Amino acid sequence: LGSRSVSTNSLIVKHSWPVTQCRYRLAHARLGHVRNRSRQLLSIIESTAPGPKRLLWCVIRESLLQVQRAITSWSISASYRPCVTNISSMQITVPASFAQLAEKFPELPIHIQMPDEPWSEQLAATTFFVPHYMSGRAGISNITRMPDLEVVQILTAGVDNVRDAIPQGVTLCNAKGVHDASTAEMAVALTLASVRGLNRFQDAQRAATWERHRYASLADQSVLLVGYGSIGMAIEERLRGFEVQITRVARVGRLLPQVFGFDELDDLIPTADVIILVVPLTQETKGMVNDHFLGLMHDGALLVNVARGPVIETEALVDALQTGRIRAALDVTDPEPLPPESPLWMLENCLITPHVGGDTNAYYPRALNLLTRNIDRYAKGLPLLNVVAGEY
Repeated sequence: LGSRSVSTNSLIVKHSWPVTQCRYRLAHARLGHVRNRSRQLLSIIESTAPGPKRLLWCVIRESLLQVQRAITSWSISASYRPCVTNISSMQITVPASFAQLAEKFPELPIHIQMPDEPWSEQLAATTFFVPHYMSGRAGISNITRMPDLEVVQILTAGVDNVRDAIPQGVTLCNAKGVHDASTAEMAVALTLASVRGLNRFQDAQRAATWERHRYASLADQSVLLVGYGSIGMAIEERLRGFEVQITRVARVGRLLPQVFGFDELDDLIPTADVIILVVPLTQETKGMVNDHFLGLMHDGALLVNVARGPVIETEALVDALQTGRIRAALDVTDPEPLPPESPLWMLENCLITPHVGGDTNAYYPRALNLLTRNIDRYAKGLPLLNVVAGEY
């Protein structure tokens, strides 16, 4: 990638502001050189890759793309990380459910916020803020009254409902990794329940009726994972034991492992028996499941949504389900809560759970671990984990 080397030592942060500033600038300069050289090489590869050596060039290209992603991650961590000069200038505010953090960090000024706590000068002095879980937009409604705020650490993986409310210059961190296990379990549970007709058997149980039906097995079916972040990987890991064929899709395709891009969905959708949506909600993914998408699904195919409700156009889904041609299993809907008059409630080929995919007892220890690590890094002036750049 060139004669200049990149030293990770350049990213080590000290509490001294001049040293921190100089090291960040040096790191950015070196990373910028590597980024530019890798872009040049990618351009050459994409324009001249010979056929007989295609696989080799693809491997090199994938390596360069990984370098690009790593550089972006390093740059984001460095550029978004506020410099903390001393502990006395901090005020860390966490929900009451994480009160034990005060015991973990007795030397840090940690304020435990109660659910209905009135506004106070202590809250106004917050520099690192953790809203209550699932509080959404309401949970950050007062951050504009925190003039010294530097970091907002939310406890959900998705940031679509809070991203545009974060003030300029304030770092937003999400809870990537915290909900992987629970959400993956829900995706698999919804898939199995729908494929094996468990909702219909439950109706028969309530009617005290011994009603036999034969359903397809999940084994040997083709599963299309639309979204291949940490949750998508967790779903794949849990599906491996079910003898299914898994196809991965992400915004941008890549080679190792093989992941197709969104631009190839039209060719992949008709081949899938089960489609599991686990994409973040962005301008690109909002309404991506529309009449066209649903029309490409073959008869009897199942659509599972553990992403966000607006990823699917609700009216288009209702129309498709009412024909009886496809099935759906939804942990998220648009709108939420789903109103009683929605036709989705009454459709036999639609299974609904009220957005509880990540809300299990697996959440707390993983959230506590993330908060412990990020508060520790914040106090030491180190780059934070799960910094959000852009839409997600």
